Amino acid sequence: MAVEMRPALLLSWEDAATLFAAVQELPPALSRRITTALNDLEMLIRPAISRPRRSPVVEDYCVLIVDRLDPPCTVADLGNHPVVRSTLLGERRSLSADASRLVTAISYYLDDLALLSQNGALLIEPDAAAAATAAEIIAFANVELLLIRSYDAALDARLPEVHRRIAQAQRRLKMPLVRRYSQLLSDVQRLVAEVTEVTEQIDNALKVTDDVYWNRLYSAALGVLRVRVWREGVDHKLALLRETLPCSTPMQTRIARRRWDRSLCCCEIVMALLERSGVI
Repeated sequence: MAVEMRPALLLSWEDAATLFAAVQELPPALSRRITTALNDLEMLIRPAISRPRRSPVVEDYCVLIVDRLDPPCTVADLGNHPVVRSTLLGERRSLSADASRLVTAISYYLDDLALLSQNGALLIEPDAAAAATAAEIIAFANVELLLIRSYDAALDARLPEVHRRIAQAQRRLKMPLVRRYSQLLSDVQRLVAEVTEVTEQIDNALKVTDDVYWNRLYSAALGVLRVRVWREGVDHKLALLRETLPCSTPMQTRIARRRWDRSLCCCEIVMALLERSGVI
């Protein structure tokens, strides 16, 4: 969900800092409008949703696009200016040298600059098309972060369930639990496949764009958003999940299902023979 604001007047760096600080916590009225728009969107696409469940994970990010500067100045020098970096972090006081490292700078031409932080981005770009592309790539990196965080939360919820259901299956007669246990395996394998697809896309920026500069911008955005840190946590939980499940691959699951089917068939034959012989 994106909200676009176009200031009517020229902004000073102090005004921009105030704007960045304000969007860290949205006003209640704007939050209600976003919630309403999200509900309307969900109702629109509900017929196409197979498992309707809204994730509790929420990510917000602010991108300020500057198309011209008054008075004109050297963009490279501006990127190292303490006031500009303070603006990006929503601070009105000057930053220390350590805090300034929280901002990553990247540029292509002499008159463009992208400053990235964990809370927002500042794009100084006179070309409207290039500014739109940069904003879309940064938004896509935020989508990757949201997906990884959502899968991390799903794995946190799924791991205790897997342990509990496996323990139940080990304590009880196994054959009546075949279908439930197979469904659990299918659900877990689908989750693993979805997470693997996202992590492979994070590893290979060429799947997002084949342009060298946009790849650099995308990789830099992933870095400041700490996507790979979240990804390492997800990989660890996936490894725990694979170690926990006795059948962690589709082939192993199919073999296990065939064995259960054979066992169930043998049990039915034995029961039929016992009925015919009058034992039961």
